[in-house]
Amino acid sequence: MSDEIETAGINNDERSERRTLIWVLLINLSQALLVGIVGIIAQSTGLLGAGRDAWNVTPSDVEENE
Repeated sequence: MSDEIETAGINNDERSERRTLIWVLLINLSQALLVGIVGIIAQSTGLLGAGRDAWNVTPSDVEENE
């Protein structure tokens, strides 16, 4: 008997990885929004650039690194 329980083709490890990925992407999104808003308020092109660069991380980028 296996320690991993198969449910609809997705095991517990894959579910955990998906949950972690979703949290990381949500944190990244909130950081990009916050930095972008602060950049607009401060009229800082550096902060606006950092906020824009944070948008460039997508799930496909994460999958390519595996």
